Amino acid sequence: MKKIFFALFFVLPFLAGAHGGEQRVVDGKYIVTMSRAPFTPRVGTPTKLLISISDIKSGNVLDHDAIMHIRVARLASPGDEPQFIFEERDIKAERSTVGYTYDFTEEGFHEIYIDFAFADEPKKIFHAEDYLLDIQPREQASDAIALIYAAIAGLIVGFVFARFVVYKKIL
Repeated sequence: MKKIFFALFFVLPFLAGAHGGEQRVVDGKYIVTMSRAPFTPRVGTPTKLLISISDIKSGNVLDHDAIMHIRVARLASPGDEPQFIFEERDIKAERSTVGYTYDFTEEGFHEIYIDFAFADEPKKIFHAEDYLLDIQPREQASDAIALIYAAIAGLIVGFVFARFVVYKKIL
């Protein structure tokens, strides 16, 4: 049983896909948290976003529904004017939380803008400060294949070495 516990203790952190998230204070009343998985977004790999709105005093996620507006902008370089490449309005966030998936098509700096209103007061719109992400290039399959070949070669060398040691051909 202890072996299983220790194995899980060392393996589970590597299986976690999201981190605590980046937070923005809005109007001194709310905290908008955006978590993402994978932590480092890449071109061609869907990025999962988890967006929630919390009360700044209690820290608890709000219990009422919200309507969100998400925009993604591409920046040629930091400090440039954003070029909006994606926009979706009227995303229903039950209990002020929504999961969203976006697939980045270009590497480089991108900003994510999140605006929201509460379902019971849809005309009062709140704006969270933008989230800046550095999208990395697509992962090269050749790197993964090279790693697989190196692992297989290591296993073969280890097996051959172990066989010689067992039969005392080397020693």
